[in-house]
Amino acid sequence: MDTTDLFGLAFGCPFCDEKDDCPLKDLRNLNDFEKQYEIIENMTKEQKIAIISHHRICRIKQNELRKGNNQKIDNSTKND
Repeated sequence: MDTTDLFGLAFGCPFCDEKDDCPLKDLRNLNDFEKQYEIIENMTKEQKIAIISHHRICRIKQNELRKGNNQKIDNSTKND
């Protein structure tokens, strides 16, 4: 499995709103590239798949929240 996505996610949440249940939260807090690299390289294929799956679900939820907020903004401006 390609770990490129995991390395990018290991350095920061692309949504700028890291959730408490993020499986990479502790890894990000290490602030040690070599240790982060070592941990990712030693993950099983199943662990890597689980993390990527969690990220994809989180991305879908974030997009839904943004859509909901945009609809609220659109509706409030229509009443002006």
